[in-house]
Amino acid sequence: MKQSVTSEIARVSHLIKELYDGDPWHGPSIKELLNGITAEQASARPISKAHTIWEILHHIIGWREIIVERLQRGKEFEVIKEKDWPAEISATLEAWARTLKALELSQKKLLEALNEKSVPSEIQLYGIYSVFQHDLYHAGQIAILKKSSAK
Repeated sequence: MKQSVTSEIARVSHLIKELYDGDPWHGPSIKELLNGITAEQASARPISKAHTIWEILHHIIGWREIIVERLQRGKEFEVIKEKDWPAEISATLEAWARTLKALELSQKKLLEALNEKSVPSEIQLYGIYSVFQHDLYHAGQIAILKKSSAK
């Protein structure tokens, strides 16, 4: 049992790494998608009533933090609204740089939390796969928003 769980963690860790800054089969990685996006583009709303790239990144970061906490605690807990979809964002160059840094840190913390897990509970294993699916879904949204806001 332990061997199969360990290989599951290794498998999903690999998927998360590939999606973030590797060469995933489905298209560009998240880092590749974000390459060259300015604070202005990140805060633009080219599709009416859709989230901005910046809002999506805060959402991704928030959910990664939730999954890391769930892995460390070993149980479910209530999701705080600010972690799900944060309040309005100050669209400055410095704030954009901080968001990209926070995304990078969330990747590091997520992979560290996965590496520390030898035998996750069923809910933790579900969360581990969910974070990959969640990031992949939002990467597609970022790709569409990036194309929509290209000048």
